Amino acid sequence: ELDSEGGEVNITYIINNGINGIDIVASTEAEWISDIVANEGTLTFTAAKNKDNEARETRLRITYPNVESQYILIKQSKFDAITFTLEVTSSTSTSCTTLITPSNEEYAYIAYMAEVDYFLSAQITTAEELFQDDYNYFMAFAQQWEAPLLKEFFLMNYVAYQGEYSIDWTGMMPGKEYVLYVYAIEFNEDNNDYWMASPITYELITLKGNELSDIDFDVEVTVDG
Repeated sequence: ELDSEGGEVNITYIINNGINGIDIVASTEAEWISDIVANEGTLTFTAAKNKDNEARETRLRITYPNVESQYILIKQSKFDAITFTLEVTSSTSTSCTTLITPSNEEYAYIAYMAEVDYFLSAQITTAEELFQDDYNYFMAFAQQWEAPLLKEFFLMNYVAYQGEYSIDWTGMMPGKEYVLYVYAIEFNEDNNDYWMASPITYELITLKGNELSDIDFDVEVTVDG
């Protein structure tokens, strides 16, 4: 069984009593299998990365003249979803600090704090809509600065983070409901585009206002006259 990362796979084979100069032919209808080559006892193919939360499988059909077709079952495990632990480590009436810990530190991730009212007004109700809203905003930011390397630009400007990170959020209002959300991202080979690489982890946060204490005044009035 292949892991979710995929990659190049090599399978050795032997042709008994074969025809001189004739090799096997391998094929499959699965789009996630590519670059199939059979040559002198080694069958090579490339399995794409499985980005789904479900395992998958397909069959390679092996054909040879005057021989009934044979099949090789190829299985690939599901994508091990990246998860995040979110912790509010300190807070005031107008700010808070959060510690974000990813389960896989190899991936960069987006972390953002937004008012719940924003999602309601923008009618964002699904993870796909949230990602697209973020994508439009962050890509416009990168294009404005003509960033040649997207990942490095995101990390440098705190659009994205990597590894365990403590983030300070300021300018918040007490009593207003906020949502801190985090999701992993993955960049393409040219490092000029990205996509969501994990489910969204989120936590609702509401800051308490400063409590007013009862104050007693001692007033002494002196009247002359």
